[in-house]
Amino acid sequence: MGCVGIARGRYQSHRKGYAPGYGYIEIRAGRGFDGPRCYYYKYMGPVEEAKKALKSKEFLSDFNAILFGKDWVTSASAGEWTSFCKTQYANDPRIGGWENFKRSHLCVVAILKKFAAVGFEVEVSDEGEYWERENLEDLQKNLAEYDALIAQFAGQMKDNCGDGVITAMDGRPDFEHLEAKGEKMVLAREEKLTQT
Repeated sequence: MGCVGIARGRYQSHRKGYAPGYGYIEIRAGRGFDGPRCYYYKYMGPVEEAKKALKSKEFLSDFNAILFGKDWVTSASAGEWTSFCKTQYANDPRIGGWENFKRSHLCVVAILKKFAAVGFEVEVSDEGEYWERENLEDLQKNLAEYDALIAQFAGQMKDNCGDGVITAMDGRPDFEHLEAKGEKMVLAREEKLTQT
């Protein structure tokens, strides 16, 4: 179900080394198609205390309340959650394209809004800008641009490094179209830079 560990702090410099570490609690929540799903809770306290929190009924009850939509949350400790999620590749036409991506992206946004609703301070970096604007047209436009730029970069990597390069864009039926669109976008940006 979970474990406790110590995460190293950020590498500061060759002289300073790593920043002080911190305890973290890891909750495993089943498996996705690409491996185990884990949630990390940054625990600002001793590791032994974090181990006790992990085993407590209160902590697991709070965690379930956050994930499954209960109205109440009792904080186990002052701390910080961090997570990363990339919904962009849910846009692959082979698995449902825009509708699949939209469902995935809006689901993540809904979960984050639930965290905010129960009192967590939520900070989100959304490349699609949906979190800030809640505009599906802008989201679709941003997604199309990112798909094109990533396809252009993936194509460039394959051209330079050979077919051993594996990317999330491999096998997409619209890859060449996206790559060409991305190439035009990159050239237009370079041209604009040279004019200024």
